[in-house]
Amino acid sequence: MLVTLRQEDIVDGLLQATSITPTRTGAAYLRTVWLRAEDGTLTVSATDSALEFCGTYPAEVERAGTLGAQGKYLADLVRKLPPGPMSLRANPGESVLHLTQGPRSYKLAVSDPAWYQPTTPFPPGPTAQIDGHELRHLLDRILFCVADDDTLGSMTCLKITAQDEQVEFCGLDGLKIALATIEHPDLAQALAPELLAPKKYLQDLRKWLPEGPVEIARQGTRLFVRTQDRRETMSLPLRDLPFYDYRNLLSSVESSYQGHVTVDREELLDSLDRIAIFATDNNYVAVFDVQQETLTVSTPGHETGAGVEPLPCQAQGQFDTFSLAARPVMDILSRFSSSRITLHFADYRSLIRITGADDPGYSVSIMPVVIEEEVYYE
Repeated sequence: MLVTLRQEDIVDGLLQATSITPTRTGAAYLRTVWLRAEDGTLTVSATDSALEFCGTYPAEVERAGTLGAQGKYLADLVRKLPPGPMSLRANPGESVLHLTQGPRSYKLAVSDPAWYQPTTPFPPGPTAQIDGHELRHLLDRILFCVADDDTLGSMTCLKITAQDEQVEFCGLDGLKIALATIEHPDLAQALAPELLAPKKYLQDLRKWLPEGPVEIARQGTRLFVRTQDRRETMSLPLRDLPFYDYRNLLSSVESSYQGHVTVDREELLDSLDRIAIFATDNNYVAVFDVQQETLTVSTPGHETGAGVEPLPCQAQGQFDTFSLAARPVMDILSRFSSSRITLHFADYRSLIRITGADDPGYSVSIMPVVIEEEVYYE
């Protein structure tokens, strides 16, 4: 193999390829980045046995070929080189990759060619185009509610349901449920009827997503995303697991709502930020009390101190005093764009749903904290 290309054309692809591969642990073939030179391009590919990345970049190919190199060393070296032309050369019969740029020259060990496995190609079926920034925003709004504990099965996955012309994204972890619904006929057709995508792979996908449009497709048990110019593709495995029937749960809670309270989002965030100063491992809740046009946020008194903050609000219906974990609620509020948010209330033991007027199709429900006091007699 002998190719010449510019450092600035390939450096991002190499860094992305190595970002999904293990750096020191795991099988050596999984730490390998594969380079394939042909037809005026150099293709970079890598996998961790689940995620797959493939990028194709312009190059002057004098001698075609395929080889693998330890991804971390190659990516770190190219990243530290200045922009400009560089050459990659592997002579027949040698197990060395020569990298040169001007007077600089380096040698890197190559991997056994028997390890090479091509990545899964982007499928020809129905595809959909969506802005990368919009998709990243959707993932940000849902993934924080997806569980991290691998023992929780399907709760570690994002559930996507496509029905008619709408696509619904759902994440839950046993204490919170986030829902976002968008109208996108092409996406609904490409992802129909439903799929489960693991959070840990979606986080890598989110980091890679470009600002411009991307193309999405599904084939069998894999989800594919590629750039509009078709130069880079990332795919991830899907799961086939039973998912909790969150719709029936939300419907039953919604039918029992007794009231709702609307409050300024920034004011509530600021109040919770101050209240959270007094949070401890044993006492981390904020108590909410609604009286006419005032929402009072407080923290139970304990050894670190206590706080009480009244906020103006608009309330309708009946309310019990209820308690929520302060920091998770702050995290939820930060996902909204609306200046005012509404808390829908059933009772102090039921899910509390949070919505915003300027966040159509988006809601987060959270379980309240039930405070039980024990009284001891002598």
